[in-house]
Amino acid sequence: MFYLDKQLDILAKRESSIKSRERAVVEREMRVIEKERKLSKAKQEFEELKMGWKLSQESFCRKKQNPLLIPAMTPGPMRSNLKTFIAVHAPFAVQYSRVLWHYTVI
Repeated sequence: MFYLDKQLDILAKRESSIKSRERAVVEREMRVIEKERKLSKAKQEFEELKMGWKLSQESFCRKKQNPLLIPAMTPGPMRSNLKTFIAVHAPFAVQYSRVLWHYTVI
């Protein structure tokens, strides 16, 4: 009788250890799945923030040519000043052509 009780105890321990291992595996898989969900949610939020930032940049900052440097758009008295400006700064305007363009906040 003692031998059978001992064998039953061993079987019960094995069975409980198998069940506990299975539970541990399931819990580990659930943790991995939860981490993946959180990561994908964080990535999605980051992409939404990036898109919102890009849209705000596009709406608030537009590359416009400086209207004072376009002779057709400058008022009459300023045209002579523009010619003087171009004559003085022409060598630099070729080298620094980006000076003629600027970002305007609307």
